[in-house]
Amino acid sequence: MNNLLIEYKAVEQPHGWLETIANKLSSPIRNNCVKVPGHLGKGEFRQYAVNNWLAVSFFKVFLRQPIEFHHVGTANSAMIPVNCYSNSNRQFVGKEQNMVEINNPGGVV
Repeated sequence: MNNLLIEYKAVEQPHGWLETIANKLSSPIRNNCVKVPGHLGKGEFRQYAVNNWLAVSFFKVFLRQPIEFHHVGTANSAMIPVNCYSNSNRQFVGKEQNMVEINNPGGVV
């Protein structure tokens, strides 16, 4: 089974990330939330805009196939993503692989 790939570039506005998710899943944004289509699994991606330069995004999903997020950075982006993980995730930077979870320095304590 192939992984679902969501590739997103540096965004110019806090809501840009959620728009990318919605487009990739072909699912509308309603009340700052994108629901996972039934054929892919269940759950939702949600985003709260704290102000015009900060948004908090989170997701709780149960998928029928693995999902990969690829962030393609740019040299001069005004937005800086800060990621926090509460359960085990694999993170790839170039050819290096890291486990990011609540019990290691890259996670949330």
